[in-house]
Amino acid sequence: MAESRVHNQFKLTSEDHVEVKVGEEVTLPCHISPDTSHLTPVLTPDTSAVATTIRWFKGTECIYMYKNGQVTERSGYEGRVSLITQKLKRGNVSLRLRDFRWSDIGVYICQVIHGEQKDEAAVSLLVREVSAKPKHEAKLLGLAPYEVQHERFDSGSRYLQRETQEDKLKREASAGELELKMEKELKEKLRQEMMKQLKEKDTQLDDMTQEVREKDRQLDDMTQEVREKDTQLDDMTQEVREKERLLEEKNQIMEQREKLLEEKENQLEEKDKQLKDRDIQLEDRNHRLGEKDRLLEERVKQLKDRDIQLEDRNHRLGEKDRLLKEREKLLEGKEK
Repeated sequence: MAESRVHNQFKLTSEDHVEVKVGEEVTLPCHISPDTSHLTPVLTPDTSAVATTIRWFKGTECIYMYKNGQVTERSGYEGRVSLITQKLKRGNVSLRLRDFRWSDIGVYICQVIHGEQKDEAAVSLLVREVSAKPKHEAKLLGLAPYEVQHERFDSGSRYLQRETQEDKLKREASAGELELKMEKELKEKLRQEMMKQLKEKDTQLDDMTQEVREKDRQLDDMTQEVREKDTQLDDMTQEVREKERLLEEKNQIMEQREKLLEEKENQLEEKDKQLKDRDIQLEDRNHRLGEKDRLLEERVKQLKDRDIQLEDRNHRLGEKDRLLKEREKLLEGKEK
């Protein structure tokens, strides 16, 4: 097993080389392990690698990047390379490559960045059965027979030892390009998400506007109903006043009859009869007076009901004003 160059508090380990057949899926192994020379390592085998930045290179070309939960792949590798995400928490940062092709042969470098710490490990990817490829195609691709592949490609550890400063700069530049692509993709994703949220807010605002219009219509209907009730109450008040006038006229008639009774006091028999009639009239008057009291009580009750209705109407008008203010605020928010 080849080990990477060790940095301060953690290191990466991988294999010297991996062999695979054309068309198969292959896993390029790489694992984070603690640097035993430190008493308090930042990362341990059981510590999640989710918070790290993981870059995979093929030679000097960055083909895969994982950062802050976001993933970006270089063109030509989209849908073919991925991390085993369920194993990241155990420090496994191996790269899975699907549909292996002849052009995939080469040295792959895994780079992990955690805070100020960075480490790298490399593994060579070789193909079995290169001899099955037609000689002229193998020559065009610059491929060597299987028995000389190990001589053409360094093992992972030897590649990192022989890597030039120019190659390192090329790798960093390639990683920067892929990170820029990741940022653009993230911005586009955020833009689409914001557009989606804006559309949802517009839909909600339209629904609320429709609801406010419906409430306004209901309020107008209720206002019209209150007006009709006020009209009915005015009619009833007028009717009560008319009944009071009639009652006053009846009282005047009763007074006139009492005067007649006083005039006939000299006639004893007539007086008795008149007294009986008067008693009957008095009873009838008392009955009418009781009826008058009842009507007066009803009028008082009606007036109280009218006051309640007027208060309710004022409350609804206030509620309408509040709803209109809220609607204006919502419209101002939408314009912003």
